[in-house]
Amino acid sequence: MSRPLPPLQALRALEAAARRRSFSRAAEELHLTHSAVSHHLRALESELGVELFRRAGSRMIPTAAGAQLAERVRRSLGELREALDATRPGVSGVTRLELSVMSDFASVWLIPRLGDFYDRHPDVDLSLRMHADVTPPDPYPFDIGIWHRRVDEPGFQIRKLLDD
Repeated sequence: MSRPLPPLQALRALEAAARRRSFSRAAEELHLTHSAVSHHLRALESELGVELFRRAGSRMIPTAAGAQLAERVRRSLGELREALDATRPGVSGVTRLELSVMSDFASVWLIPRLGDFYDRHPDVDLSLRMHADVTPPDPYPFDIGIWHRRVDEPGFQIRKLLDD
């Protein structure tokens, strides 16, 4: 017999807190209080019997177990959103992709290629966030980031695209 699932709000709190590296930022995103997010995550840790976050200064860093679970929850919530969108009239088939890039990379390389991208992928709703800093913005509220610096944190997959 399978165990019942934890409350969806607790899983959403886990995913947001892991991605934003902050209970307060997760609470803001989910329109909850910091206390509610903290409560959801303590209850989830208690139910699973494993620590999901550790404090590093003012940031909450997911443990290996927390990062792995948050990533699987993120993918599952994405699949659930896609299933719901496919059910709604006029919404099916559109994929939202949030991209964060350095402004110089965007202007020199990316933007000239966007027309071809949209021709090839008309079903993708691309949201582009440009920034001038060499270091990636924190928190990381996007699907793909292209920076001049490596990010060695749980939940990231790193691929070299090209040389300067």
